This record gives sequence, C-alpha cells and structure tokens, in this order.
Amino acid sequence: MYEVIRPIATGHQGVVQLARSGDGRLVALKRLSSFGTLEARSTAERRLRREAELLGGLDVEGVVPLLDVIEEDGPDGPEIVLVMPYLPGGTLQQRIADDGALPPERLGELAVPLLEAVAAIHRRGVIHRDIKPSNVLFDATSGGRPWLVDFGIGTSRDVTEGLSVGGHLLGTPSFIAPERARGDAATPASDIYSLGATLRYALSGMPPHGIGDVVTVVARAAAGRVELLPPALPAHVVDVLDRMCALDPAERPTAIDLLPGPEGTTVVPIAAPITATAPAATPAPRPERRGYWRLGVASAVGIVMLLAGVGLGLVMADGDDGDGSSTAAAEPGATDTPLATEATTGTTACVDLPYQPCGQTEPAANTDGTSCVAPHVDHDDDPSNGCEAVPDDIDDVELTDGRIEGTIIPVGDVDKVLVPLPDRWQLFCDARVRLLLTAPVGLDIEMQIFDDGRDIGTFAARSGETTTVEMSEPSCARDDSTTLEVVIRAVAGRSAEPWILEKEGSW
Repeated sequence: MYEVIRPIATGHQGVVQLARSGDGRLVALKRLSSFGTLEARSTAERRLRREAELLGGLDVEGVVPLLDVIEEDGPDGPEIVLVMPYLPGGTLQQRIADDGALPPERLGELAVPLLEAVAAIHRRGVIHRDIKPSNVLFDATSGGRPWLVDFGIGTSRDVTEGLSVGGHLLGTPSFIAPERARGDAATPASDIYSLGATLRYALSGMPPHGIGDVVTVVARAAAGRVELLPPALPAHVVDVLDRMCALDPAERPTAIDLLPGPEGTTVVPIAAPITATAPAATPAPRPERRGYWRLGVASAVGIVMLLAGVGLGLVMADGDDGDGSSTAAAEPGATDTPLATEATTGTTACVDLPYQPCGQTEPAANTDGTSCVAPHVDHDDDPSNGCEAVPDDIDDVELTDGRIEGTIIPVGDVDKVLVPLPDRWQLFCDARVRLLLTAPVGLDIEMQIFDDGRDIGTFAARSGETTTVEMSEPSCARDDSTTLEVVIRAVAGRSAEPWILEKEGSW
C-alpha cells in the first residue's frame, strides 16, 4: 500500500518515515517507534489514536491534513499508522538553528499563515496546546508556507526529550503559557501565548524563557518571564508580541483580534473524521484566493507588522496567495463550506449546523446550533444530545483529610488540588503521607506533584486503577510545614465519571 523510502525523524515515542503511495505520491507515515517499554508504547499508541481522531475532524488550511489511517500488526497487537502529506522544507526550529534568526521583514510570511490556521482551529473549538518551532513545518525548502503539525494533545509533548528526574521524563516548557506551567487548563489564549513565543524565537533565536535547569525554566514560564527581543525591532512589533505573551490570558488578543475580517469570524462546522483504511484520494488544490491576507509594510526597513488596536493591522492584496512554492501534496484540498445560520429561505441551500441539522426546528440542548452554550460542553462527541456535561470547579481546592473528586471535562481540562501538610511532633520520626489517585474507567490520568515550585514527580493511574505515592517527612529537626500542589490531567481516553484523590497520614 505504501512503500517506505527512509526515516525522516525519530522521537521518543514515534518515528516519521518518507514513503510513496500506490499512485507515486510522496507521503509521510507517522507510527510508533520500535523501542520503549510496553507501558510507554501503550501510552504512545493511545495518543496516536487521539491525534487521528482529532485530525480526522479537521479540514483547515495551514494544518497538515490526515490523508489516511491504516492499521498494522505490531509487537504488542494492532497499531495504527497516520498518513500525511510530505513537507520537504523542515521545521522552523531546524531553520533557525541552521540559518539564524528570521529577518524582521520576513516575519509576515511566517506569522500570517499561522494566525489563519490558529484562528480556524479555534473557531472549531480545537486548542493545539503545543505550538512551538518544532511543530511548524514548511512545504518547500525555500520560501515555502508554514504548516501546523502534531495534534497528539498529550501532556508529555510539553517537555523536551532527554531529561529524566526520578524516572519521569521532564524538560523545558519553553513555549507553554504561564497558566499551563502553573497547572491550569489550556485555553485558546494559551495557544496565542505559544504562537507569540514561537514568533519571538524566530526573531531572536533564543528560547522565550531562556536557558537553564528544569526548575529555573519552569519557574520563569509560570511567572511569564520572557527574554527581551532584539533591540533593532520597531517598538510597535515588540508591543504586539508582548501582548501575545501577556502574563494574564485575558490581556492577550485572540486569533480573531489578530486576523480581522471574514477569515477571523466565520464559524465552520467540523468535517466527518477519516476512518477509511484504503489510501485516500489525492486532495484537490484549493481554488485561487484572490484576497489572501497580507501584513502591511510598517517602516522603511520593510517590517511587516502594523499595530491596530490590540492586533495586527492587515490589508488585502490582489494577486496569488503568496506562499511561494506550495505543492499540491501539502494542500489540504477542500473548499470552505458555507454555514446556514437559520432555516432555509428563498434559494439558499440548507446546510446542517453542528447541533441543528436541517429539519430540526430547535438547536440541541445547551447549544445555539453551532456551539455549546457556556459552561456546558459536548463531552461525549454526540451532537444529538447537545452539550450534556458541565465542568467541575476544582482549581486550588484544598484537601486536608479524606478525599476529593473531580472530572476531566472538557477533554484537556486540568485540575489542581492543594494539600496542606502542617508539621506535627512525631515521637519516632516516622511520619508518612500517602496520596492515592484513582482513575475513572475509560480514562488514563496522571498527577504531577509540586512542593514550593519543586517538581517532585509525575505519577500515572490507568483506567479504573489506583496509584499510591508515599512521602516521608524530610526532617525531624525542623519545621517541614508545606502545601503540595497536585496537578491532575488526562493522558488518554475520556470519561464523565470522577477521578478520586485521597490523602492518608500527615507529617
């Protein structure tokens, strides 16, 4: 079905191979690596399936599309392989490493297509959660348009490979937003921060939170401390990038603010997921877009960003789509789908809304027809019953004794529990504290424990199972009173049932 030519990239949990389809087209195959423990491979397999599920429902220009999903026999059972277009231009991280920082006058070539892609996925309710230079690929070795890749949405993707503390993979979260470094849930504003951090890296060649040991960089990320941009950059460009990387998510512009006009406001339904195992047809090229958004010239040095309110001033320019040498293999290849906002009248054709198909007089429960009405979410991905779930309110809630429950709703939710540990006198200096985390059936979760900003470790609980972490009092000779921060997040699967965190013992 696909002839493997050579490896393109090998990572901690997966490998990407260059291959040729039956019709001679070059494609990229993303599959599990052949090494690693059984548990690590199982986790990677679940994340790969989640990525296939998410990408199969997206048809967004600027997001590398999923062409096909095939299943093969692996050493531990059936494994899936994702088939995507081959993009020969490498990653943004590779380009900056090889060629140095991006000239300011070329910033628009990078920023505008990425803003379009982020605005489009946000309109569909999708949060990338891992925008960074290594997840930006180009469709040509010179000039080429940038594309967003890697929608595995696994939390391990926030770390850099190769660092291990206490047996747990850790790293430098150089491009995540401060609220995520503190354990809060990802939001569209988190993506904006990460995109701003990626653009800062492109202009400076420096990781936004600097270089240092893991604890130091995590602390910088949580505090929103970013490296200064090159002094030669115009002040208005620095101001825009600083707004994107504001410490408070509410102060960041949205993707729509940064990309005004119809491209930033139209709501588009999600396409049906790809489930076929046969090779997908070659995507057809998109029709020529005469009104491609371009950043206007802002200064004598050719800088390509304009400040307009909280966003970037954008102007329309006639002509080609300006992406240099995009190839048909890299184009998602589907025209935009019109969206019906009310019952069909006159000659207007009716198009199903996500939560109100043609012929249904009322939107599904807790929706306006196109999306959920806050705070409700569609946790089971069944539009017929509307948005049936409501998130919990577990954020900095204290657990002194006993137990606490919470849910991972919506998918990608992150809960944080505070566990006070006052220091009590112990005759035999044998104080122990145990934390027990029970995962609901259908959902693998993990808890990351911090003590005064120090990462103690990350501990996983599989579906329906309980994991126990036991800690001894650090010292009998001094006051060891502290408050642990326990961050709980999903690893794979989903469930509306609660997780349970229990505390036993004390200092």
